[in-house]
Amino acid sequence: MSRTYRQDFYGTSLNSKAHRDCKKWYKPPSWYKRMRRQIRRAQEHQALLLVVGGGEMPIFKHDDQWNWT
Repeated sequence: MSRTYRQDFYGTSLNSKAHRDCKKWYKPPSWYKRMRRQIRRAQEHQALLLVVGGGEMPIFKHDDQWNWT
Protein backbone atom coordinates (compact mmCIF):
# COMPACT_ATOMS: atom_id res chain seq x y z
CA MET A 1 0.00 0.00 0.00
CA SER A 2 1.13 3.50 -0.71
CA ARG A 3 2.59 5.60 2.09
CA THR A 4 0.92 8.69 0.70
CA TYR A 5 -0.18 11.27 3.22
CA ARG A 6 -3.27 13.38 2.64
CA GLN A 7 -4.21 16.54 4.42
CA ASP A 8 -6.80 15.69 7.03
CA PHE A 9 -10.07 17.51 7.58
CA TYR A 10 -8.68 19.98 10.13
CA GLY A 11 -5.44 20.71 8.26
CA THR A 12 -3.14 19.57 11.10
CA SER A 13 0.33 18.09 10.80
CA LEU A 14 0.91 15.69 7.91
CA ASN A 15 3.79 13.90 9.64
CA SER A 16 1.53 11.84 11.89
CA LYS A 17 0.89 8.18 10.98
CA ALA A 18 -2.77 8.72 11.83
CA HIS A 19 -3.20 10.63 8.58
CA ARG A 20 -1.78 7.94 6.31
CA ASP A 21 -3.80 6.71 3.36
CA CYS A 22 -5.64 3.46 4.04
CA LYS A 23 -8.11 1.13 2.41
CA LYS A 24 -11.72 2.30 2.45
CA TRP A 25 -14.01 0.66 5.00
CA TYR A 26 -16.29 -0.76 2.31
CA LYS A 27 -13.52 -2.58 0.39
CA PRO A 28 -13.02 -6.31 1.05
CA PRO A 29 -9.75 -7.45 2.66
CA SER A 30 -7.24 -9.50 0.69
CA TRP A 31 -7.99 -12.76 2.57
CA TYR A 32 -11.63 -12.50 1.48
CA LYS A 33 -10.67 -11.86 -2.14
CA ARG A 34 -8.30 -14.87 -2.12
CA MET A 35 -11.02 -17.08 -0.67
CA ARG A 36 -13.58 -15.94 -3.26
CA ARG A 37 -11.05 -16.40 -6.08
CA GLN A 38 -10.36 -19.98 -4.98
CA ILE A 39 -14.08 -20.79 -4.93
CA ARG A 40 -14.60 -19.15 -8.31
CA ARG A 41 -11.72 -21.07 -9.92
CA ALA A 42 -13.21 -24.34 -8.65
CA GLN A 43 -16.60 -23.41 -10.10
CA GLU A 44 -15.03 -22.46 -13.43
CA HIS A 45 -13.14 -25.75 -13.55
CA GLN A 46 -16.32 -27.71 -12.81
CA ALA A 47 -18.23 -25.75 -15.48
CA LEU A 48 -15.47 -26.41 -18.00
CA LEU A 49 -15.75 -30.14 -17.37
CA LEU A 50 -19.51 -29.93 -17.98
CA VAL A 51 -19.00 -27.90 -21.20
CA VAL A 52 -16.77 -30.64 -22.58
CA GLY A 53 -19.66 -33.02 -21.92
CA GLY A 54 -22.03 -30.84 -23.99
CA GLY A 55 -23.18 -28.21 -21.49
CA GLU A 56 -23.06 -24.42 -21.71
CA MET A 57 -20.41 -22.25 -20.02
CA PRO A 58 -22.00 -19.91 -17.43
CA ILE A 59 -20.87 -16.30 -16.98
CA PHE A 60 -18.94 -15.66 -13.77
CA LYS A 61 -18.93 -12.05 -12.55
CA HIS A 62 -16.38 -10.38 -10.30
CA ASP A 63 -18.45 -9.87 -7.19
CA ASP A 64 -15.99 -9.60 -4.28
CA GLN A 65 -16.97 -6.11 -3.25
CA TRP A 66 -20.68 -6.73 -3.81
CA ASN A 67 -20.72 -9.76 -1.50
CA TRP A 68 -18.52 -8.13 1.12
CA THR A 69 -20.70 -5.07 1.72
